[in-house]
Amino acid sequence: MTKFTKKESQLIVNHVCACIKKLKVTQEKLCGELDPPLDTSLFTKTKQGKKRLSDEYLSQLVELFGYPRIGKGIFVEAEHYDGLNEFLDTYEDTQLARFTNRQIQIWQNAEFIESLLRSFVIIEKKAIENSNNFTDNKTYVLGQLQSMLKDEAFKNWFDLYEPKAHSSALKKVLFDIKESPTEPTLEAILAVYNIRCLPEFPKEALLQRLGMMNYLVDSIYEFDISHQTLFPIPIEKELVISGEQVLNERISLNTFIDKTSRKFDSLIKQFSLIDEITLLEPNSKIRLIIRDYLINHDHVESWQYVQFQIFLGTEMGYHLLLSFEGKTSRKVVISLKNNNEIIDTIIELHKFFGLKNIIISAIKNSLAEAGGYIPGTTLLT
Repeated sequence: MTKFTKKESQLIVNHVCACIKKLKVTQEKLCGELDPPLDTSLFTKTKQGKKRLSDEYLSQLVELFGYPRIGKGIFVEAEHYDGLNEFLDTYEDTQLARFTNRQIQIWQNAEFIESLLRSFVIIEKKAIENSNNFTDNKTYVLGQLQSMLKDEAFKNWFDLYEPKAHSSALKKVLFDIKESPTEPTLEAILAVYNIRCLPEFPKEALLQRLGMMNYLVDSIYEFDISHQTLFPIPIEKELVISGEQVLNERISLNTFIDKTSRKFDSLIKQFSLIDEITLLEPNSKIRLIIRDYLINHDHVESWQYVQFQIFLGTEMGYHLLLSFEGKTSRKVVISLKNNNEIIDTIIELHKFFGLKNIIISAIKNSLAEAGGYIPGTTLLT
C-alpha cells in the first residue's frame, strides 16, 4: 500500500472536496460511503491540515477521484536528508561504509573464498583427523586463519611487511617499500596454526589482503572470512521533486579531497596494497583475478564532478539535488525546512567542497526570477 505524508493527505482531501463540490455530493455522504465509514470531523480537520487520514482512507479517495496535480517535477532515486547538517554529519561515515562494502563484496565471492582456502594445506593432518572437532580440510583451514587474525604476531607482521613485486601475481606495488621483518616470519606464524601456503600461491599478498580486510572492519564488528555482511548505508529512495528548477550548475571537484579520502590515501601508502591478485589453480584452467579498488583513487569515492541543482517547491520550500560523478556515483537530496537557510547552505556546500569564487548575486537573481524567498532582502511590490 502507498504511504502518504501529512501534506499529501491534506492535498488529497482538498482535491476530493473540489471534485465532490462539482458532483454536488456532501462531505457527510462521501464519508459515509467509505469502508469503514469515516468521521466527518476528521475529514474536515485533515482538509485544514490539522490531522492526517490513514493510508487506507487516502488510497480509497485516490482510487475514486485520482491524485491531485502538484505541478511539474522530476523523478530521482537518491538519498534524502532533512537539512544540510544531517548530510554533512553523516558524510564521512557513509563514504567509509560505501568503500568498505566494495571490499566486502570480494569476500562474498564464493569462488574467491574457495581458491583462498585451497591455497593452504594442513602440516600435521594425522594429529587432528581423529579429533571430534575436525570435519574437513577447508573448515579446519578457515578456522585456523580466523584464529590467526587475532594473533599479535600476525598483527606485527602485517604492520611491518610491504610486499615486493611478484612477476606473475603482483602487477603493481606502490613505492617506498620497507624491508620485510626478519622475525617472526610468515611461515613461522602459519606453522603455529598447523597450516602452510602452497609455493605456487602468493602467500604474502593473500594474507596481506586478509589482514587489511580484518583491520578495516575490526573497529565496527568482528571480521568473519566466510560470512561477511555489508555495512548499512543511506538507502536511495524513489523521490519526486516538485517545483521549478532555479539553479543548475556542473562543478569540477578536481581539487576536493575530503577527510575520508585522505584516510584512504594513508591506508594505501601504509599497506601498499596490490593492484590485483591472480590465483592459478594447480593442474586446472581456473583463473581468478581479484582486483584491488584501493590502488586507483577513482575507486575511492574521489568525485570528479557534482551536478548542483536547486528546486523551488510548490510549498515554497527549497530542495537541493547533488549528483556526484566519477567511477562511482551518488545522488543526494537535501530538503530545507527553513527558507532562510538557502543562501547560507549554498555557501557552506561550496566551502565544504573547496570551491571558490561563488557568485552569490547570480544565485540570488536566479532565485528571484523563480519567485523564491531570498533572506536579508527587501521586497518591493
